[in-house]
Amino acid sequence: MLEAQKRHAGAGIDWISHAWALFKQQPLYWIGMVVILFLIAIASAFVPIVGDLLYSLFSPVLVGGMMLAAAKAANDERFEISSLFACFGGERMGRLILLGALQLVATIVIVMMAGVVMLVLFGSEFLQLAAEGGEAEAFAQVGLQPMLLLVLLVLALAVPLMMAFWFAPALVVLADCSAIDAIEHSFLGCLRNIVPFLVYGVLTLILTILAAIPFGLGLLVMMPVIFITAFTGFADIFGPPMDDTPQMPGPDDEQTLYGG
Repeated sequence: MLEAQKRHAGAGIDWISHAWALFKQQPLYWIGMVVILFLIAIASAFVPIVGDLLYSLFSPVLVGGMMLAAAKAANDERFEISSLFACFGGERMGRLILLGALQLVATIVIVMMAGVVMLVLFGSEFLQLAAEGGEAEAFAQVGLQPMLLLVLLVLALAVPLMMAFWFAPALVVLADCSAIDAIEHSFLGCLRNIVPFLVYGVLTLILTILAAIPFGLGLLVMMPVIFITAFTGFADIFGPPMDDTPQMPGPDDEQTLYGG
């Protein structure tokens, strides 16, 4: 039976270092996949309503392809940039699209809840002023304390959402979970490793800021590494502890990693 393991605080650092090791095997391919992913996101933004909806539904399918590429890299196998689209077709595509739909619905609910809180705290005049493009004036009127309260509320809702979906594509693609089971296992995996995730989050934030300094060019490296950490964290939490070189089992050893 699949079960999330609790790892030590430094595991968050290990996820990044192992992701970096996988990235270095085929750096141009990883950069190419991330660039394509973001170009798709930008292109979808130019299609009103439908574009954003389709991207929300299909982005887990693309991320699933990256998880398959990371699994190949961990087994010292080469992959192609086309691996980004490897999850299109078949049953797991439906499960990944369901993940996207559930995440979209949850995001809409959070936005609506935040809107209700803003209406209660700040009144309809604030919302009207912000909608008319006067966000700076609207925020200046309400003061710092209410805004901090709103930010804390949004974080309190957004963080569990991120926890529920962080490992979900990897769990669907690599552990053959259903969409609902993947969400449950992802949330529990993050919850049981909240300290490593705090370490991971702080270090990732620092590295991302540093990567953005040279005209943002460092993000071409940092963004693929972040995507790969979703795999290295998954392999660590739902499999045996990682050593110096992350390894995925072969087809005959799949039960060993996933515990059932």
